[in-house]
Amino acid sequence: MQRRGWLGCDPATGSWQATSRMATARRGHHAESLTDGTILVAGGLDATGTPLTSAEVYDTRSRQWTSAGSMHSARAAFGMAALADGRVLVSGGFNPTGPQLASAELYTP
Repeated sequence: MQRRGWLGCDPATGSWQATSRMATARRGHHAESLTDGTILVAGGLDATGTPLTSAEVYDTRSRQWTSAGSMHSARAAFGMAALADGRVLVSGGFNPTGPQLASAELYTP
């Protein structure tokens, strides 16, 4: 698995453009649109199958990724939902090195 740049599609033209690279290659992660137009990508597994705590935010205007800090628990296959107040709820999932997770966390932009 390589850290390739995000391919953003311009809906007006239907064309794709390469953007900056994420800091961490991941799979099994989740993404959620935030109220300011950015996109939060969190958790998942790295290339070796190790669960991740890291999160990144993609700015659709600048086409750049920045760190969004880390979750308290490494998670994959979890639930993620944007809340009306702009925060994001992350819940459940699993950590291959431990049991299923029965916890939740809040991301505040």
